[in-house]
Amino acid sequence: MIILTGRVEQTISNRLAQAVHLENEANTLFSEASRLEKEIDRYRPIGATYPFDEKYAEAKEMKILGNDKRSEAQTIRLTTTKIRNNLVHELQKYVHETNTSPGCQTFVVTPDNFHEDRIWIYGLWQNELTLENYLAGPFLKMKQYLKKNGFQKIEISKVHSNSQAPTSQ
Repeated sequence: MIILTGRVEQTISNRLAQAVHLENEANTLFSEASRLEKEIDRYRPIGATYPFDEKYAEAKEMKILGNDKRSEAQTIRLTTTKIRNNLVHELQKYVHETNTSPGCQTFVVTPDNFHEDRIWIYGLWQNELTLENYLAGPFLKMKQYLKKNGFQKIEISKVHSNSQAPTSQ
């Protein structure tokens, strides 16, 4: 038995980096707004001359801006996830074709639950020859399709297994 595993990633990871950057900016704005509100609350009881209304308005603006940045980051993440999930759905025709190819025990394409830009490929093959035939033929079609849809980083690995699948009689 040969186990094939693979990882495919979208090349729009700079969009995800932008989402992380926006989330960090939002967190900074929320922290600053909280710090400002605490400062206001500290000076109010002692009756200090302090521009309370302006500072409250500034803190409120920071929170609004932080919410806007967080919302934009969520939109980026959702869009990336939607692109990936649509592609996994489209890849099902390759999965069916592969599962019916000689030597294939099972073949699965699944989205990664932790990375919006990643797809996993798993397969179980009878022997090295049938796997090599798949990689030289049908896999190339799937690989071209993935690249055409923005998934440029494709890594696969093979693991030899000593156990044999049960045979039916």
